[in-house]
Amino acid sequence: MTVSRKPYHLLAIDLEPAPYKFDLWNAFAESKEFSVQVLFTNAKDPSRDAGHNYQEFPSAQFSYRVLSGYSVWASLKKIISTAKAIIRNKVDGVFIAGYVDIAPLSAIFICMLFRKPFFLHSDIFNLNIPKPPMRVVKLQLRSFLRYMIFKSATGVLVCGKLGYESAVAANCPKSKIIDFPYVVDRERLNQYSLRIITRPTRPAISDVL
Repeated sequence: MTVSRKPYHLLAIDLEPAPYKFDLWNAFAESKEFSVQVLFTNAKDPSRDAGHNYQEFPSAQFSYRVLSGYSVWASLKKIISTAKAIIRNKVDGVFIAGYVDIAPLSAIFICMLFRKPFFLHSDIFNLNIPKPPMRVVKLQLRSFLRYMIFKSATGVLVCGKLGYESAVAANCPKSKIIDFPYVVDRERLNQYSLRIITRPTRPAISDVL
């Protein structure tokens, strides 16, 4: 007799939608061991070094919603939507990308309050001294917030050696640090490669003249 195991219900509180993130969550969903629901907390990342504003995405094998807007009302709706997704669903674990924006920060506190297992994802932790004014207060607040996160999180996901070293320097227990590289979908990569190979080439100017 075989015992069927229920899929692990994973809720992801992620940033802006991007093709590689669709690849990541598709890889989880297609394993059949996970039931994946994603809440993208921004339609487009507002930071200067991000916010690619992608125009097309791979087909999603998971359910997802995109929360947009940066007003006070939009931020309040993000908090409410995040809380509902965590509390109302039978979530086995929560993936939380970052801890600075209002939605992921509220997700962390909600998981703490309702004792939901959560994984914090941060490629690398900022170790720079905060800029004035109130430099000391900012530093103490950041240290306290990280202490609470590291204490409560099931795991802290980083990317590569620099991410690992920054987490250690930020006083995260080594036992909780997990190297979590980005996922590359080989099938989609092969499709793009084939498209490039078979793309018709333009004639050189010397061939036309």
